[in-house]
Amino acid sequence: MLRIPNIRHGCDSIAYCPQRCPHVFPIVAGRKITHLLGNIKALNITLSEEQAKYLESQSFSGCN
Repeated sequence: MLRIPNIRHGCDSIAYCPQRCPHVFPIVAGRKITHLLGNIKALNITLSEEQAKYLESQSFSGCN
């Protein structure tokens, strides 16, 4: 599993979207304010090429 330090589980996809799918804009939300803040924080993450490839290898169809 991909782990990005100091980022809540599940925010990796929010970080991935703007890098690999430039015309897709993730909708950030959550049940708690901490979820919302974590999701907003994830928008500022830049994944390494290795991290992005790992996410793509995890049965993800990409932006097609």
